[in-house]
Amino acid sequence: MRADAIARPHDAAGPEKAGDLYDKALLYSLLLFAFFCPISIGGAQAAGALTFIIWLGGVLRLRLPEQAPPFLAPLALFLGLTLVAVVFSTDPLRSLYNVRSLVIFLVIPVVTSVVNTAERARSVLIAFAAGGLFTTAWGAYGVLAGNAGGESGTRLTGFLGHYMTAGGVLMLVTLAMLAAAVLASRRWERIAAIAAAASTAAGLGLAQTRNAYVGLAMGVIALLFAWRPGIVALLPFVLSLAVLLSPPIVRERIFSIVDLEDESIQSRFVMADNGVGIIADFPIFGAGPQQVQQLYPRYKASEQSPDVPHLHNNFLQIAAERGLPALAAWIWLMIAFGVAPLRIARNPDAKPWHRVAALAAFCAVAALLVAGLFEYNFGDAEVLTLFLFIAVLPYGIAPSEAPAG
Repeated sequence: MRADAIARPHDAAGPEKAGDLYDKALLYSLLLFAFFCPISIGGAQAAGALTFIIWLGGVLRLRLPEQAPPFLAPLALFLGLTLVAVVFSTDPLRSLYNVRSLVIFLVIPVVTSVVNTAERARSVLIAFAAGGLFTTAWGAYGVLAGNAGGESGTRLTGFLGHYMTAGGVLMLVTLAMLAAAVLASRRWERIAAIAAAASTAAGLGLAQTRNAYVGLAMGVIALLFAWRPGIVALLPFVLSLAVLLSPPIVRERIFSIVDLEDESIQSRFVMADNGVGIIADFPIFGAGPQQVQQLYPRYKASEQSPDVPHLHNNFLQIAAERGLPALAAWIWLMIAFGVAPLRIARNPDAKPWHRVAALAAFCAVAALLVAGLFEYNFGDAEVLTLFLFIAVLPYGIAPSEAPAG
């Protein structure tokens, strides 16, 4: 009898202990995934695959959100129309191979089921900061050594492969840190977030990526709008001061944004014109994923015009690849991603790190949309992975963590 009495509590504790170990393994693998997102697509894919395997192994015991997130309908419609675009593609096999990248969207169910407390959201944001600081430090070393990106080897890339990718990633990390700087509850957390934001912003400056500069500015406007709307009026003075204090090479890149004679800006006008031609010929289902690059030479006004891998614009690229209905679904998705986080960020009853995660998500949407007017960042795997991670971060917070109503 005594042996049975001792065995029963031990047996009962076994599954509970195993469950705790599973939760810890899943959380730590997710944090490793978050750490690698701003560093390397290879590292992020490896950590993400590990996280997904662990998540899939216990998916039946995970807590799912009680209500369907507001982005579910537009997300399903956008992904569905993408698959339809493959069917009607000018080269279905090539397009089918390309849409393997949709696996990135598995980030959404994993993050919303694992990040279910404000403290877990805080841990994820710290992992983002650590990854962003690593990329900034390693990228700055490459710039100093003269073996970074660009023709002169002075544009920060880190392990991300391209300065535009580095710019997009550091833009998102900087905005997440700024969100923590204004809404974190502890003074030391705010100070640490300010230091991290300043560092990653410096890394963004070294990437010399103009679309990310514009996206960061829009993200800051969104942050102030959500946090202290009255301060928005001071933003022109703050931005002017930031431009004046920036290094000459960064200041030159900023001023070139409004230089309509700039060669790269001129090329974007040409790409937009050619992209409109593709959309006019394939308005409903698009030319098919990855087909813009193949069809682009047919729409060039001159044989001397260079070919391009994409149209350097999210709106034009999605419409040309997948059709105008898919573009409408994508715009709906972006709006859905932004509205709910704005409400949480403005709710003083929400836990501080829930508000931080929500504000980071709102700013990420604003920045991606504006930067995406000049670069197809939604098609950049590193930027898209990090964006989806941040955009859905507030949605999995458990009801006990969220304010009533």
